[in-house]
Parts: sequence; C-alpha cells; structure tokens
Amino acid sequence: MTATHCGQVELAYAILKTYHDGLCSKDDAKLVLLCLLRSYSDPSRVIAGRPQFDIHVSRAALATSAPKHREHAVPLDHIATMMLAEAKAGGGSPTAALLNIPYSLAQVVMLETEHATLNKTKSLKQGMPANWNGNDRFARYSGLPNFEFSGATLEQARELQKAINLAEGRERAKRTREAKRSLKK
Repeated sequence: MTATHCGQVELAYAILKTYHDGLCSKDDAKLVLLCLLRSYSDPSRVIAGRPQFDIHVSRAALATSAPKHREHAVPLDHIATMMLAEAKAGGGSPTAALLNIPYSLAQVVMLETEHATLNKTKSLKQGMPANWNGNDRFARYSGLPNFEFSGATLEQARELQKAINLAEGRERAKRTREAKRSLKK
C-alpha cells in the first residue's frame, strides 16, 4: 500500500465520517468520493507489479483488434451512493463503507459494440439491475447476448489496458489541439 493510497483511504474515511455525523451534505460527500474513486481506480496505477483492482476481459475483446471500451463493473456513482448509504445507516460506520472499495472497483474491457448493446439492451449505463443484491459485481452483464468473460491472464488484460490508454491519450490530445485552434480564431 502506497502513501498516496493510504492518504486516499484516510480522506474517504474523513468524508464518510463527516457525512455520517451530519456535518456535510450528501451531494458534497458524493462529489469528493467520486473524485477519490476515480483517482484510486486509475488503470495506470500499479502497486507491486499488479493493478489495484481486477481487470476482466470479454472473449470478443480478447479475440479482435476492434475498438474497445473500459468501464467499472459497478459504476462509480453507484459505489459512492452505496458507501454513503452504508455510512449513514443506523449502526453503519465509515470503516464498514470503505471495506468493499477494492472488490467494487473491478473493471471490464469489452468491445465498443458490446458496450453499446449493454447500454441499449439493459439500460444500465449508470447503475445496477433493480434486483441487484450487492454481491455479484458483474450482474450488469448477465443476460447480455453473446457476452462472456475470456479468463484472460493478467498480462493479456494489462496489454489491452495499455492499448486503451494509448487510444484515450490520442483522443484527449486531439480534443486539446482542436480547443487551442478554436481559441486562436
């Protein structure tokens, strides 16, 4: 565990405790938690040669070079909402709310077409199924036509992550160049 990671956990605890004690609003607490979760789940961060979370790859994404999409198995917004609910619940504590972070931050790499089908078919772009019990972090993908996980090795998953990071970096650079051009006009 790195010093940065420890600091993030301490900050998350402080925010949850402040919310639990009624000293900040739910919206303010959620905003800070979302920032922390995004930082914590940055795919470029690796500790002791391993990502800080699980990466699962669809069979189709592993088999082709078609464009890929990376997402959290449980959307970050949903994780933050669960953490706040747990921290606020009677008898709940900020510590209990922090325990599920690594489990919840699993990421899924899939084809862009699979992602579009998921959003269209399941209407689960920002949430989990209504009947979700909180245990199966991959519940969003059950019943998705022709979708199955590949059982990719950590190395294969990391190579796909690198390719996605490169593509995202190129897209960011393109948007930055376009923004600079529009400012010069």
